[in-house]
Amino acid sequence: MDLAERLREAARLARSPLPAAIVAAWASLGLVAAPFVARHRTCLRHALRIAATCAALLAAAMIYARATIAEPEYYKYVDEVLAQRDALLGKRLLVHGCVVAGSLEQLRGVEPPKLRFSLRAHALDDRPRPSDGVLRVTYQGFVPSTFGEGREVVVKGRLDPSGTFVGIPDGLMSRCPGKYDSTVSPPPWQVCPP
Repeated sequence: MDLAERLREAARLARSPLPAAIVAAWASLGLVAAPFVARHRTCLRHALRIAATCAALLAAAMIYARATIAEPEYYKYVDEVLAQRDALLGKRLLVHGCVVAGSLEQLRGVEPPKLRFSLRAHALDDRPRPSDGVLRVTYQGFVPSTFGEGREVVVKGRLDPSGTFVGIPDGLMSRCPGKYDSTVSPPPWQVCPP
């Protein structure tokens, strides 16, 4: 395509219904870029291949980094969660406490089992506690055989806006009740309140 044909094409585009500035910019770009592209077609192909490869590698690296970088989990006691409720909202937590006697409810006919219970901090530990409140927990998933009222547990999950801690499936761990040596009583800070 020689210069005369390119000028005729630009004039034809200028009569089109598109805005004149867009047509003029497109036509001038064509006039300037066409000889360069014709002369350096193989260099342009190589540059485009290299740019496409770099873009694909960068996208793959970003996807891999996003998938492998885990969000942090915070290990907290019940009283710490109650004191920092707003700051911990929606974050991944491991909450340590004792199951309050009489608070355990199991929903029937749901598989895997769905539980609702309350957690309370240990009665006789040395840490200062801002409150002696309880934390409501909902959990659905595998339930350890050692789980029950008055047991010490750790639940993995997130605190929702209503203030209920929502455990993730298979995120319930129960402490062994000391069945190996019944003559030795546990230290007072390991005793759950009645």
